[in-house]
Amino acid sequence: MSKLGYHHGNLKTELVTAGLVLADRSGFEAISLRELARDTNVTPAAALRHFNDLAHLKAEISQSAREELARQCLAAWSKLESSGITRESAIERFDALARCYVSFAQHHTNMFNAAFALCESQPATPDNPSPWALLEEVVEDLVALGVIPKAKRNEAPLTAWSMVHGMATLESHNLVHVSKFEGNTADLVVTALQSALFADE
Repeated sequence: MSKLGYHHGNLKTELVTAGLVLADRSGFEAISLRELARDTNVTPAAALRHFNDLAHLKAEISQSAREELARQCLAAWSKLESSGITRESAIERFDALARCYVSFAQHHTNMFNAAFALCESQPATPDNPSPWALLEEVVEDLVALGVIPKAKRNEAPLTAWSMVHGMATLESHNLVHVSKFEGNTADLVVTALQSALFADE
C-alpha cells in the first residue's frame, strides 16, 4: 500500500501540530495545504477531509499558537510560590502574565504573529487555555483584593491587554528601536500598568 494511502492516529491534530511547527519555523504565511500534507505524509485531499478548507485549518493553527502562549503563562504562574491568593501573589501573577506575554513575542516571534494573525475563518471551539481568560481571572482577583479599584473593573482587562499586546507586537515586528528606548520593555509595561490601574496607597 502506498505510504499516502493509509494513516494512523488523529490526522486533524497532527495537521494542526504540523502547521504550528511550520508557522514557528517559516511564518504563518508559509502555511499551505501541500506543505502540511507532505509533513503529515498524506494527500492534500485527505487533509481536507477534516476541515472545510485551508482557511479553517489556518484558524485552528492560529488558535493553537494562542493556546501555547496561554500555557507558557500558566507555567510562569506555577513557578510563583504561594499558599493562596493574596494581595502580593495576585500582583505577582499579574506581573508574570505581562512579562511572559512580551517574552513570548520576543523569543517566539513567528508563533506570536501566528497567534494573532488575521484569519478568514474562526476556530470551532473557544481557546482553551485562553490568554484573555487568564487576564480576566487575575484582574478579578486584583479587584476583589482592592488592588484595582472596582470603578476600573470594566476597563482594566482591555487596558492591560492593549498595553501588553501593543508592546509585544512592537517587539515581534522589531519596531521598539524606532522609539530609541533602550530599557527593558517588560519592566516598562508592568510599571505603566500598575500606575494606570492600581489604587493609590
